[in-house]
Amino acid sequence: MVSKWTEISQLINQEFRREAAICDYEVGLLTTYRTIGRCSLFLKAENKRELEHALDICRQKDAEVAIMGNGSNLLISDSGFQGLIIKLGSEFEQVKIIEGHAYVGGAAKLPVVARSTSSKGLTGFEWAVGVPGTVGGAVKMNAGGHGSDMKASIESVDVLDTKTNLTKTLKPNDLLFGYRQSSISRNQLVTNAVLKLSEGNPEESSELIREIVRWRLENQPGGQNAGSVFTNPNVDHAITHEDVFNWLPFADFVVLALPDSSETRDIVDTHVLDQCSPQSMLINVGRGTAIDEDALAKSYQVVVKA
Repeated sequence: MVSKWTEISQLINQEFRREAAICDYEVGLLTTYRTIGRCSLFLKAENKRELEHALDICRQKDAEVAIMGNGSNLLISDSGFQGLIIKLGSEFEQVKIIEGHAYVGGAAKLPVVARSTSSKGLTGFEWAVGVPGTVGGAVKMNAGGHGSDMKASIESVDVLDTKTNLTKTLKPNDLLFGYRQSSISRNQLVTNAVLKLSEGNPEESSELIREIVRWRLENQPGGQNAGSVFTNPNVDHAITHEDVFNWLPFADFVVLALPDSSETRDIVDTHVLDQCSPQSMLINVGRGTAIDEDALAKSYQVVVKA
C-alpha cells in the first residue's frame, strides 16, 4: 500500500516532470542549528506555478505545510515534522533595482540585497549585509540590526495564503511591525517585497558594509551560526561586565565563548578569578586571549598554598 506522503510526492513529481518532492528528508541539515530532524516530504518550488500546484495537492490530501527560508532562524525538532516543508527557489530569489526601489523575491538573501542595492547607489539597507536570512523571513519577524530594521524600508509586501492560494498586497500599516514581529500569520507566505531606499553614494555604502562585516567578524563567532536569536532584555540600563561578575560567586560553571578582540582580551583577570567560587569550573570554548594567563597562574598558586 502506497503511503500518503509517497502518493503526494508522486502527484507533485508528475506535474513537475522531475524528482522535486522527496520523502523522509533530513531537513534539519539545511538549518544553521544542524539538528537531525526530518520531514515527511520536502520540496523546492522554483516558481509560483510549482508552489501553487503543491499547495493545491496538500489541501486535497489534508497535509500539513510549512515554509522555510534560509534555515538560519529555524529549529527543527529531532522528532521531525509530519508534513511538507517547502523551500522557495530561483524565481523568488530575484533582485531588481528600478528608480530608487528594490523589487525582491521572498527567497532573496539579505546580504545579496544589501550589496546589490548599495552598488546601484541606494542606501538604507547596508545593515542587512550580516544577517543570514531571506527577505520573507525578515519581513515576518521584522529583522534588524545596526540601528535599522525591515520596517524602515518596506513599501509593500505580496503574501500568498497557503490555505487558499490567494495573493494580496500588504502596506506598512497592514503589517503592524513591532520588535521582531509583524502581523503576517503562519499561513501567509511572503513571495515578493518592494523596498523604498534613498539615493546614496556607492563608495560610502561599500565602506559602511565593510565596517559592519568587520564588526561582526570581531564580535560574533565564525562558521555556521543562527545570528542573534534571543530577544533583547527589557532592562532600564545596559548590562555591564560588573552585572555579570556579580553572579560569579554563585556559578558552578563559568563558560567563555568570546572572540579575540581588544574588548575581550584578558577580560578574565585577577578581579574576575577572585570572585569565582573555589568549586566552580572555568570552561573556555572561545579564544584563549580572553584569559589573563598570569592571573590564572597566580590563582592556581593560591589554591595550592591553601
